[in-house]
Amino acid sequence: MKKMTEAQLAELETDLNAIREEVLADLGERDARYIRRMVRLHRSLEAGGRIMMPFGFLPPVFVAATATLGIAKILENMEIGHNVMHGQYDWMNDPSLNSQTYEWDTVCTGDSWRRTHNYEHHTYTNIIGKDRDYGYAVLRLTDDEPWKPWHTLQFINYILLSVFFQWGVGLHELETEKLRSREISWREKLPFLKQFARKGGRQAFKDYVFFPLLTFPVAPIVLAGNVGAPVSSGSFRLDAMIVAPCSVKTASNLAYGNTGDLITRAADVMLKERRTLVLAVRETPLHAGHLETLTKLANLGAVIFPPVPAFYQKPQEISDLVDQTCMRLLDQAGVHIDAAPRWGEAGGIRAIGGDGN
Repeated sequence: MKKMTEAQLAELETDLNAIREEVLADLGERDARYIRRMVRLHRSLEAGGRIMMPFGFLPPVFVAATATLGIAKILENMEIGHNVMHGQYDWMNDPSLNSQTYEWDTVCTGDSWRRTHNYEHHTYTNIIGKDRDYGYAVLRLTDDEPWKPWHTLQFINYILLSVFFQWGVGLHELETEKLRSREISWREKLPFLKQFARKGGRQAFKDYVFFPLLTFPVAPIVLAGNVGAPVSSGSFRLDAMIVAPCSVKTASNLAYGNTGDLITRAADVMLKERRTLVLAVRETPLHAGHLETLTKLANLGAVIFPPVPAFYQKPQEISDLVDQTCMRLLDQAGVHIDAAPRWGEAGGIRAIGGDGN
């Protein structure tokens, strides 16, 4: 390895100091406005994502909420946390942006990050055995590192590190490779583990318990959706289905295959499986378009059942009309109840001329 001379090192130092002075001279209100704008943007995105998440049972809302929260997390960790803890905004003398006290929204503590990243990585950048950010002690990234058989399967480590990255960063200072080689003992790492457990426990509770519980008010709706969803599958055994009331919009969607909700999907399954589907159409009057829709559904096998009340039973109350209509509706589905008198049956309505009248 070629080494630099003292003169070359002095020249490099001069050049780096010149760059530093140039950067410091350029700092100003523009930079302050930028970082404050990023902080406001992060807070707005996180608040927006949290507000949307309780309605995540709607697929578009779920996608929007998770994307919003993901962008908020990236902004806080990288554009704000990473840069703040590097001391990029210490010149502002803003306590909330102080590099030595900032605590970011991840399981890794600020103190641990400052030790492993700010000191180790930036002091010994890409030096094997010194810079633990290089491969995170689980990935072989250069031929300068001796090959070992287990490196053949390091793609598994890569996948795990990608999925659980914040936990990998959080446990980075554990120095597992030194624990395996017994260069250090677990006892020496107890202070770090206690610190990690406190921060990681808080983060886990916040991310996986507290915020998910905020969606509880809509949990019954989600549960109802999960319970009702099987009826939209042809393999779910069901003899009959009644849609009551059935709007013309629902009938039209069903007639022309626009099955965008659970009712029309389940009704469409009844038709394709040649099962009983009863539609209690509620609109009146009906124009030609409505009649064409209902004719199409009748041809597909649906039973068109406008809930028209019958007066031959001589009802005494409104409930008599309701009972008789419901009884006839259930008859179509193969469910027989005696909620009202039936024509020509014992105890029911006598057939015309049955008593000589």
